[in-house]
Amino acid sequence: MVMRKLLAKMSSLKEESSGHVAVIAALSIIPILTVAGFAVDFQLVTTKKTQVQFAMDSAVIAGARAMQEGQSENEIKATIQNYIEALANSNDGNLTCETVDVVFGAESQDISASVLCSQPTTLSAVVGKNHLDFRINSASTYGIGKLDVAFIFDSSGSMGWSGRLQDLKDASALAIEELLPDGSNENGDIRIAMTAYNHMVNAGDYFPDVVESTTYTETSNYWLTYDGGSDCSYWGWWYGTQYWYCTSTTQVPINHTCVYEREGNEAFTTAAPGENAWLEVTGGNEYWADDCPPSEPLPLTTSKSDLLDYIDNLTAAGGTAGHQGAAWGWYLVAPEWADIWPSASEPLAYDEPDSAKAIIMMTDGSFNSYNASGQGNSTQQAEVLCDNMKAAGVVIYSVAFQAPASGEAVLEYCASGPEFFFDPSTGQQLEDSYRAIATSISDLRISQ
Repeated sequence: MVMRKLLAKMSSLKEESSGHVAVIAALSIIPILTVAGFAVDFQLVTTKKTQVQFAMDSAVIAGARAMQEGQSENEIKATIQNYIEALANSNDGNLTCETVDVVFGAESQDISASVLCSQPTTLSAVVGKNHLDFRINSASTYGIGKLDVAFIFDSSGSMGWSGRLQDLKDASALAIEELLPDGSNENGDIRIAMTAYNHMVNAGDYFPDVVESTTYTETSNYWLTYDGGSDCSYWGWWYGTQYWYCTSTTQVPINHTCVYEREGNEAFTTAAPGENAWLEVTGGNEYWADDCPPSEPLPLTTSKSDLLDYIDNLTAAGGTAGHQGAAWGWYLVAPEWADIWPSASEPLAYDEPDSAKAIIMMTDGSFNSYNASGQGNSTQQAEVLCDNMKAAGVVIYSVAFQAPASGEAVLEYCASGPEFFFDPSTGQQLEDSYRAIATSISDLRISQ
């Protein structure tokens, strides 16, 4: 009897305990959802804030240009407002922004602008937080903002390891989205080019314009029992017969479009391809065609879709000739190469008013492949190219993604300063690096 009462009491306590645990668990869900909700929504708002910042930067540049053209303050305000409205209307997250507050300098051509925006929340709405607000400010002193940018992608074989290539695609696509938010580049002030390299660069359609010849000499030897002419030399008698040893040469089309680094006095310059300044080409057999990176350079463009397609089509194979990537990135923004690229892609002159040029170099390895051994190894050649680029006024960003110490060292050397060098070790860090680069490029265009 006593035992039965004791068991009944224990059962009652268990039921009460279970009920208490259920209540505690239910109550704990609320703060967990709150924390998770704010984390998700904060990331969303951070992304939207970056997009609005770029749109606002472009807007004040357009406003400064309109001021130089003699437009009224009301017309300038309308121009700036249209940029922000274009972004809000094209946004899939229901972003809303108030009327932009525009202030003109009393005794200067300065323009300051500020706008308050609101982004609806997702999980945070569970605890009554239906939107997150943020304010964006920007300023411009003139029509500063014409910008030529070249992305240089390492497409060597190691980029195919551990998802590195996909991480690069995700990060660089994010940078393009932030550099060219919808409705923010109507004047085409930002133009972006791209090139990929492994131990060669695929010149593609530009191959005939950058090499001395699109054919190579194929030599064959044969015997004649008579003097066949100037290409034959008398050999002698053999079993009672006289023989001549002859050589035949024919010009055969090169069946690939890959090139190596330049050699000679113009090896580390952007002199236009021509006499003593041609890109080097080797062989004409299928080996070279099969080993050639599939992506040819994409000259400067404002087409976001073309840029994203280029990124999406990147593949990984071959060695790492980073100096060749550096050279071709420079060629894409160099005015000396204007006749090589389509007219709409002609690089700005170095002395173009209110303009800047930037290059983003990227690798995951050591610069271990080179063809012109008399000019130093790949690292040494890259460093000379970087010195010359910076001397010409090109800003160099560099990204060493999971790279060994030697790869980090050359990219750190090439960067325009410590703040222009990034060494991410994860896919998320790579995205953060490219986002930071996009923000820094905006700073090249804006006087904050």
